Amino acid sequence: MLRATLLLTLLAVVLSGCSNRRYYYLATEDFPPTPADQEVRLYVNPLVRPHTEVAYVHSFMDTETDSETRRRQLQQMSETARSLGADAIMDIRQMTGEVRGMVIDEAVPFRAYRQGSYPLYFLRGTAVRFVEEEDEELEPIEDPRPGLTTPTDEEVELIDPEDIPEAPEAAPEEEFPTAPQPGIGPGVL
Repeated sequence: MLRATLLLTLLAVVLSGCSNRRYYYLATEDFPPTPADQEVRLYVNPLVRPHTEVAYVHSFMDTETDSETRRRQLQQMSETARSLGADAIMDIRQMTGEVRGMVIDEAVPFRAYRQGSYPLYFLRGTAVRFVEEEDEELEPIEDPRPGLTTPTDEEVELIDPEDIPEAPEAAPEEEFPTAPQPGIGPGVL
């Protein structure tokens, strides 16, 4: 009985280590996966466009930061976001982790190990799904600059270059009083 319990415990520990998810789900509803022909866009900054945050996604860890490794990390993040139904990944940033333990000792001419640490680099971002907005008619904004007019829909056709209005003349510059020069002021010796 003890042997079976020990075996089941060991199996549970091994299998829990194998389920290394590369995301942390944030949304309250499940989304269907994004179609394979649709591009999952990648953004370094947060988005202004209305969206729903689906999950935090991260890439695999690696000791290298070259462009090929970065490309594979971004591709893996895109595949994870696609499986979660995301349209884009925003706020992508490079993170650093540190592994402590036995490392190769480069100070000796043969293969030896010593206690130490080394950095691992990975990417993290937020997978988002865009919110579809209703098409609403936008009202034109009046131009605050004096003397210029905004053409209406009927006036947009073709404008003769000679009919283009000239820019209003700039107001003459006013002279500003100059500040006193630094130095010894009156009555100070």
